[in-house]
Amino acid sequence: MDMERALEVDQVPPPIETKSGSFVYYTKGSASGSQLYCRRAANGTEPEQVLIDTDDLSAQYGYELKSLLISDDHGCIGCLVTHIDGSHSGTETSNLMLFSLKDNGKVEHLQTLDNIFNFVFGENDTLFYTVLNDKLRAHKIRYHCIGHPQCNDIDIFVEEDDECFVDITRTKDKKFHIINSNTLDSSEVYVFSSSAIGTDTSDSISAQLLRRRQRGVEYYVDHYEGEFVILTNSPVNDDSDVSIGEPLPFRLMRAPSALPSSKNWKPLLCVADDERIEDVEVFRDYIMVSVKRQGRPVVIIHNRVSKSNSELPLPNGGNCVVRPDSNPQFDTSTVRLCFSSPVHLESTIEYNMATQTPHKSWTSTPLHINPDDYVIQHERASSDGLQVPVMLIRHKSISLASQPPTLMRVYGAYGVPLEPEFRVEDIPLLLRGWVIALAHVRGGGELGREWYAGGKGKNKSNSVKDLLSCAQFLLEKGWTTPERLAITGVSAGELLHCTYRLLIRSLQCSVPIFR
Repeated sequence: MDMERALEVDQVPPPIETKSGSFVYYTKGSASGSQLYCRRAANGTEPEQVLIDTDDLSAQYGYELKSLLISDDHGCIGCLVTHIDGSHSGTETSNLMLFSLKDNGKVEHLQTLDNIFNFVFGENDTLFYTVLNDKLRAHKIRYHCIGHPQCNDIDIFVEEDDECFVDITRTKDKKFHIINSNTLDSSEVYVFSSSAIGTDTSDSISAQLLRRRQRGVEYYVDHYEGEFVILTNSPVNDDSDVSIGEPLPFRLMRAPSALPSSKNWKPLLCVADDERIEDVEVFRDYIMVSVKRQGRPVVIIHNRVSKSNSELPLPNGGNCVVRPDSNPQFDTSTVRLCFSSPVHLESTIEYNMATQTPHKSWTSTPLHINPDDYVIQHERASSDGLQVPVMLIRHKSISLASQPPTLMRVYGAYGVPLEPEFRVEDIPLLLRGWVIALAHVRGGGELGREWYAGGKGKNKSNSVKDLLSCAQFLLEKGWTTPERLAITGVSAGELLHCTYRLLIRSLQCSVPIFR
């Protein structure tokens, strides 16, 4: 019952609206529970047009909608769909239904393409889609002229390496298409101008490679106002194909549109040694950069016009998890972020990037929780001469001197940070006077790539040392006792066995690696 009550919220954000040309597109729910994909005139003078109703799609064609895209000229809708009868089950492929779209909102079925994994529109009534091989990896990109038979489609890219996964996307400013061929630890990216796409042949499509594949090196590309923006962990002044032994930190680079190869990459935004870049979002006049600083989120807004950097004030004093929401609009000064915290469910906040201030927010707080009643405290435990961050969450009425029962969470693997996110199972404990402790041990990604490397492979014992140090820190402070200290871990929680009989009362391993 406590967990059910913890999920009761008082508000949810409205749907995301995307202005494109003279229309504003959005989704909403119907009275029957279906999803309606709608648009209205941007000037507000015309009535709403319902373009796709998922109930109608099911009733008329027997399909379930997975995703939907609108062409740049607003004349075509592409719906990636699967059969309701389950005939796509186990294949991971879909069909692509194409509909013509008139100015008055009338929609007519044009054709259906088979065995599609993903797709993106081109210009001049064209599109590109990916195809899976027998190992269920996307390995091929095909070019299709809308309205023409699928048997006439042309391969524009084929990846022969079975380890790679291929995708095609489009830059946010719609100037270029991007071909990504990625493995778990490497990237190879090709770009071609969207305006070069013809209607009858792919002969004019000439994709340019930005940087040849190098094991351990990843890079991701977008474009705006005459230059590419590249997020990469490539070595400085190195364009070899020699594998990188240890993962390097990511940097934000730039390159001219006409000369995008890696030898022309120049620094765009640098972060400190104790910071790491996690995500980048490009807009016409701004670049939003999501960073972790000492394990805590920071959102930097780079003003392309003034060349200045500013930071957004984050909710809950920055004691939260922040990620970009869908921000499809390129020409805007508004960015929408999602956040959660130990006492906030996933919520939404919009910022004005010009002023770095929030102007709309939809905070989802459990109805029976007042976030102001909870304290988040940052401590550091000494381990091998290093300072291991420990975050403590408790009700403000609970004194640590009273040695309350404490649940310590730990992960410390694969460079994945242990985030201060909302966990519904923690709410009943907090309501009963427990303390939740997050131990940010080496092997996780809280303090960057070196922190990750310090707890992986031959250094895995450091994760155990750090966890022992965090537990010992709480005990030496007198903030809990061995009888009142429990530890829980997920998946890579086998390291917890080393502490079981030494310091704690109980241990929980969810999906342990060793059983």
